[in-house]
Amino acid sequence: MDYILKPITFQRFFNAIEKFRALQGGSVSVPTVTDSVSTDAFIYIRKDRKQVKVQLKSILYIESLKDYIKIHLEGENRMTKHSISSFEEKLDNRFIRVHRSYIINKDKITAYTKNDIEIGSIEIPIGENFRNNISAFLT
Repeated sequence: MDYILKPITFQRFFNAIEKFRALQGGSVSVPTVTDSVSTDAFIYIRKDRKQVKVQLKSILYIESLKDYIKIHLEGENRMTKHSISSFEEKLDNRFIRVHRSYIINKDKITAYTKNDIEIGSIEIPIGENFRNNISAFLT
């Protein structure tokens, strides 16, 4: 009925369980992980040989720079060696990939068009392959 590939994200696992319960006729409703976003959520990133706590609500957007990502925060930037795809899996539902090199925080959008998204004075391009997902995400 479903097939999960490694690495398994909790959300993907949870969706498979919900699909199983629906097919079994289970009437118990379990809240999904994406129903609410914790404002206290955080992640740790490596910086100068230590793990530094970053609040998800303070992230404006994330930019991929080859083998590194640059996390743009309110007032500062953090660089860490990480792929953008694997980092995307650590983020919650307020974040969406808009380009092969960018992930944005939906709460920080100030304006958008079909070609770009503005966060403050920064314009972030929307990739051709991501347009359909973004229009559904923003409406």
